[in-house]
Amino acid sequence: GVLNRIVAEHRFIYGLVQLIALRLLHLSPHHMPRQGGERGARNMAPRDSGDFALRDAARTAARRTAVEAEGPPMPPAVAGREARGGLQQERTQAAAEVRRLYQLVPDNAGSYPAADLHQAVTPHIDGLYANSTPGFGPPASLQRIINRIDNTANPPAVPGQPPPPPGRFSFGELRAIERELSDVAGRADVQGNRTAALAARRLRAEVRDMMDLPPDGLTPQQMADHRAAVAARRAMGAAYDEGAVGGVLARNQYGRTPGATPGGRVTAVDENVPGNLTAGPTAVQQTMTAANGNPRVRDALRGALIDDLMRTMETTTVGATRDFTDSAARFHQFMRRNQDALQAVLGPQGVANLQAVQRDFVSRQMVDTVGRAVGSNTAQNLSVANVLAEAFGGLIDPRRAQSPP
Repeated sequence: GVLNRIVAEHRFIYGLVQLIALRLLHLSPHHMPRQGGERGARNMAPRDSGDFALRDAARTAARRTAVEAEGPPMPPAVAGREARGGLQQERTQAAAEVRRLYQLVPDNAGSYPAADLHQAVTPHIDGLYANSTPGFGPPASLQRIINRIDNTANPPAVPGQPPPPPGRFSFGELRAIERELSDVAGRADVQGNRTAALAARRLRAEVRDMMDLPPDGLTPQQMADHRAAVAARRAMGAAYDEGAVGGVLARNQYGRTPGATPGGRVTAVDENVPGNLTAGPTAVQQTMTAANGNPRVRDALRGALIDDLMRTMETTTVGATRDFTDSAARFHQFMRRNQDALQAVLGPQGVANLQAVQRDFVSRQMVDTVGRAVGSNTAQNLSVANVLAEAFGGLIDPRRAQSPP
């Protein structure tokens, strides 16, 4: 009725009502312009440029609404804590599964020749410590393991008795040695003892190689279970104990490294976690594998990406309505720079939604473009016509509101 006639007769009033409606619908800390690190309400003062400036401001608000709909935005520090917590949950579950698989094979099962292990580890120790200064050989924790392997392979003779045969290790004994070597390497790494860390890593590799060999005394099913446990353990290490995820969880190939990763680098602070987990295709692929669909990780990375995009696209230039304007160039650069992360985190539909906004920066027809390209309820509801109709309880006919005379 009356309001439709006003819109038809007064283009300026139509534009003003349009902007007010969008502001009424989207008045929240995330939809208002930011200043000094926060979003704050501003007094709207349309300039004499009239309808064009107001329409442009309305389209800017609609673009921001479309972008935020892919979130919601989440501050980096909050997103970092959530992503780290979700990844730790997944690693805990993976470790539990590895333990379950290992427990399928009793510790006393199997029999491995200690002499073979001794022969394999000796060159590593000699190569790293042969020329070391007296008193600067392997640390005590590593030397105890070396002595155990040596004494088992070459049991000390008992006076008056024949020399004993070389000893053997059970599956459980090798598993215990492997864990001890991981602990030695982790402590040496944190302490900056690179030689000891390298020695422990090499010895651990030899122990693992021996565990992968068919031992005496295991049934075919136990051997299959053992191989499944080894595969699960290695998959867990690749997903959580190295690369970007390893840095976030303060882990490396040696095991737990409190407060640091290889080289002494301090674990990423919360606000840097989202960027570290999505820094390039390798990090993205590892992160998505480690996340395993965890909703905390998914929502945190989604929110962090959208928050980053919102901050990136906004400029310090004030528009006609005293709001900060958005930069098409910055939006395009963000899409190119983060294409791997956007595809992995938002999925095809989310990327399509942002691409619709990207096209609007060029076409200047945001409402029509998003409505056609996306086809989702969220996108359809962004049309200015629907916004006005909903805001005023149906008093404005959306068909009339779309094309004022």
